[in-house]
Amino acid sequence: MVQSLGPRGRSFLSLARFIGVQSAAEHTTIEVSGRDRPSLLSEVFVILADLNCNVVAAEVWTLNSRMASVIYITDEANGLAIDDPDRLAKIKQLLLYVRQYR
Repeated sequence: MVQSLGPRGRSFLSLARFIGVQSAAEHTTIEVSGRDRPSLLSEVFVILADLNCNVVAAEVWTLNSRMASVIYITDEANGLAIDDPDRLAKIKQLLLYVRQYR
């Protein structure tokens, strides 16, 4: 099952703010982009830890005060991809809050 919660076919750095979440068989992929600022990534990873997500890998880019990242996570309890729509919605909601209000 793949669930996309963000726009498709658009460049990370061209978006003002973007949070995308997709679930695959082995992991869930989170895409985050927007204006960079101090401690942004720290806040993103704290949220994921609080939601019992295990970060398997992450890639981060910055350019001209913009940030884009792709984060691969699994469920901390079972090591599998997170495919529960309510949990994915909560992850997206909290990450959007960090991007919008901090």
